[in-house]
Amino acid sequence: MDYRIAEHGQFLRRMLERLPRQQVTDEIDRTQITRPLADLSTRAADHASIALLDAWASTLDVLTFYQERIANEGYLRTATERRSVLELARMIGYRLKPGVAASTWLAFTVEDKDDPFRSASVPAGTQVLSIPSQGELPQTFETDEAIEARAQWNTLRPRLGLIQHLALRDSDLYLIDIDGSLGL
Repeated sequence: MDYRIAEHGQFLRRMLERLPRQQVTDEIDRTQITRPLADLSTRAADHASIALLDAWASTLDVLTFYQERIANEGYLRTATERRSVLELARMIGYRLKPGVAASTWLAFTVEDKDDPFRSASVPAGTQVLSIPSQGELPQTFETDEAIEARAQWNTLRPRLGLIQHLALRDSDLYLIDIDGSLGL
C-alpha cells in the first residue's frame, strides 16, 4: 500500500511555491499580517535558504519512507519482517511453532590399523556433507553435541528392521513388548 504523501521533489516544490506566501503575525499587533519572504526571489540551490528547504525536503522524504514501511508491516499481505507476521498472528491467538532443522543419522569410522581400541572425539558443530544423487546438491549437516567415536564400534551394524507385534484389545491397538506383555 502507498502511505507516502510525497517524495523529496514534491516536498521541495511545495515549499518553494509557498515560500513567498508565508504569513507572519506581528506579536504586538495581532491584526497586522506580513509576508517577510515575499521578496525572496532566488531559487539557486546554493543559496542558504533554498539549501535549508532542500535539507528539510530530504528529511521529510526519509520520514515518509519509514512511515510507509511501518504502516505496511501492520498488514499480513504487505508485511516483510518475520517479527511483524509473528505479532500479527499473536493478535488472533496463534503461536508459531519453533523451526525444525533437517536431521539424519551419522556414522563415524575410526582408523584402527595400529590400535583397535583407538577413540576420537568429534566436537559439536562438525559439518558433514551428504552424498547427493545425480543432479542434486550435497546437503550440509552439523553435529548437535560432541560425539565419542571408537574403533571397536566400526563393526557395529544397525538393525535394519524390527518385527513389531500388535494386539487389538477393547477396540484399541497395543504394541506387545519384547517380553510378550502388552505395553499398557
